[in-house]
Amino acid sequence: LLVMGWRGESPGTIGGLQASVAVVLAVVVSRAAEDVALEAAEATAFVLVAVATIVVGVVLAVAGKLRLANIIRFVPFPVVGGFLAGTGWLLIRGAVDILVGHHVGLSELSDLWSSENARLLIPGVALGLALVLAQRVIRQPWVLPALIGFALIVFWGSTLLAASVDQARAGGWLLGPFESTPRWSPLGPSDFSDADWGAVVRQVGGLLTIIVLAIVGLLFNANSLEIINQEDLDLDGELQAAGLSNVLTGLAGGPPGYHHVTLTILGRALGNPNRMVAYVAAAVCFAASLAGGGLIELVPRLLLGGLIASFGVALLFDWLIAFRRRLPPAEYFIVVVILIVIAVAGFLQGVAVGIALAAGLFAYTYSKTDTVKHRLTGSEYTSKVNRSPQHQAELYEMGKTVDILELQGFLFFGSVHKVIESIQLRALQPEGRAVRFVVIDFRRLTGVDSSVVLSFMKLARLAGQHDFTVVMTGAAPDIRSQLKVGGFDESLPRVEFFPDLDHGLEWCEDVLLGVAEARVEHTVGAQHLLSSLMDVEDGAGRLHRYVESIEVKAGEALIQQGTAATDLFIVVSGSLTAQLEVGGQPVVRLARVGTGSVVGELGFYTGEVRTASVVAVDDCVVERLSQEAIARMERDDPELAMAVHRAMVRLVSDRLARANDAVRALID
Repeated sequence: LLVMGWRGESPGTIGGLQASVAVVLAVVVSRAAEDVALEAAEATAFVLVAVATIVVGVVLAVAGKLRLANIIRFVPFPVVGGFLAGTGWLLIRGAVDILVGHHVGLSELSDLWSSENARLLIPGVALGLALVLAQRVIRQPWVLPALIGFALIVFWGSTLLAASVDQARAGGWLLGPFESTPRWSPLGPSDFSDADWGAVVRQVGGLLTIIVLAIVGLLFNANSLEIINQEDLDLDGELQAAGLSNVLTGLAGGPPGYHHVTLTILGRALGNPNRMVAYVAAAVCFAASLAGGGLIELVPRLLLGGLIASFGVALLFDWLIAFRRRLPPAEYFIVVVILIVIAVAGFLQGVAVGIALAAGLFAYTYSKTDTVKHRLTGSEYTSKVNRSPQHQAELYEMGKTVDILELQGFLFFGSVHKVIESIQLRALQPEGRAVRFVVIDFRRLTGVDSSVVLSFMKLARLAGQHDFTVVMTGAAPDIRSQLKVGGFDESLPRVEFFPDLDHGLEWCEDVLLGVAEARVEHTVGAQHLLSSLMDVEDGAGRLHRYVESIEVKAGEALIQQGTAATDLFIVVSGSLTAQLEVGGQPVVRLARVGTGSVVGELGFYTGEVRTASVVAVDDCVVERLSQEAIARMERDDPELAMAVHRAMVRLVSDRLARANDAVRALID
């Protein structure tokens, strides 16, 4: 109470013992005690409690330091809603037990309306409903303490006027009497020396269970408080605060605890959030632990039971009735199921069933989501290779035989089936264009599950049956490794892997054009490109007088990013790569420039600095056309200069048209 009130981020946070952890700890302690000599059993039991609490505290603090709390953000919202609705039900169940003075099972609910139980139950239920209605109608912080004080005055006033304390106790109206009022005594050196440490060590498995329960329970409760209080908490800070509180509690011999949803709600209901609530509660509990619990015997059952019932009714209404409007039917069904399981079996079982149902619902919903972000053909989307106009025209026709699928999200057994099914339907079409390549891009995939490998093995068999090649691009190393472990790699016939979509499409285009190797094209003179676009007589011969032939070795930069753009270049032989260089980042390939292509034209005409570098892939011969040469051409042969400018406009327009086609296909 003290440490959570002090270190908790939200004022009014109440920490306390948790039932799920306490039950497991009781089982672990009983096993340890049964495993030792009788004289060492008590010391072993209490030392084990202390050790468990300290270990839980250390683990919670380390988890918070490592910032592991965001795991809870992945818990589905309906599971939290079901958890809170279940909390409301258990509060009502606890209130009923308090009001009638004994535990009431589900099979004994009909007995509640007997005269003996009804006389205790009805006043408490009436008080609980009055508290709920008053808080929702008036909505002032003083309402709850005022009603509690009024009820307390009415009860004791009528009791002292009409009867006595003994009669009230005999009639079951008070919480007491208790058989004993135990007082706290700290652990001493004798406890540690008398304990059987071997038995403590043998309970490591149970301690691990307690640690997991504590972490999950804490994060769940803290997340629930975020939703109830409509505020964001630093969950890692809450883990560290709970860790410190458990270490100190363990040193005092107490069991593990963390954020208590019900008590925190109670504290906030008494007024504005205030750390003094936790401090006062800590002081009262500590005083009771020293003096004993005799004062608690005088608390009226109807007051405590009605108060707890009011919180239970409020939670049930908020998360079972009002919550209905905020969720689709399938998710609301999960809330109801969690509530039923918690009521019948318990908290952990309810949360486990809820998470399982939410995971199944997610898998079903996600399987209906299209994992294919874009479906394109090689005519609509091409590689970043600048080719001759003749090759571009050929690829526009032959590119229809290339199917491109860009995947997204997470690929699992449900979604991959739809992908393979769509490819299979396309391959089995009796009429229409034949498929020669199926390019599957993994760049936007976050991961795959093991069943995906079996589906891709099926795709490889399908490729052999229908004479097409599967081209896998952009697979992350972990995905590539997972596929390889399952037997799906480039060793299979008709399966190829490439680092990215651009290189994969380049390979497909080279094969379609009949190119033997990826970086070899038909050898043509560079002047043929411009001369084919120029409408003047002997354009190639006249242009030759204004260009300068240059040799560029493999790996050398023809154009350096950031330099002045004073020349354009025509590739006579070999190939180059245009690439973007950003400090500290991998180099990005913008285009591959082959024989017959022109590079550097944009900066040449705009006068801006080079926006990318151009590096020779292999030994190249290029022809350089400088601004001085263009100026001389415009002066000496204006007809040729105009023809060159028109040819460059056509080249740029053609590239822009190709880019527009790709953008249009991506938008569609």
